[in-house]
Amino acid sequence: MEVRIVRGGRFARGAVYVGRPTRFGNPYRVEEVGSHEEAVRLYRAWFQERTKDSRFLQALENLYQRLKRENVLTLSCHCVPRPCHAEVIAEWLVERGGEEDLKVTIVKGGEHASET
Repeated sequence: MEVRIVRGGRFARGAVYVGRPTRFGNPYRVEEVGSHEEAVRLYRAWFQERTKDSRFLQALENLYQRLKRENVLTLSCHCVPRPCHAEVIAEWLVERGGEEDLKVTIVKGGEHASET
């Protein structure tokens, strides 16, 4: 199974948009916190707290079930290829997958920028 993170907006073909104003959107704006890295760091703590909410957790579980069903899940956000909160969501999906063969690929244009 594979989670792909691509640059794109709400209309990225076949992708799940995770930017604002979706429930997965990062409430920390780069221009307010100073950098993409800081926005991701703050999002990570916010995300951890949000996973205590049953509706948020169910939305994450729905993403995981879609990944299992389709073997590929593409998340899109405007930040890519810069550090992006979508990576935090992908990390959760990898952890949720446990021992399953699951990788995360960050796609920049048509090339693979990095894999974990």
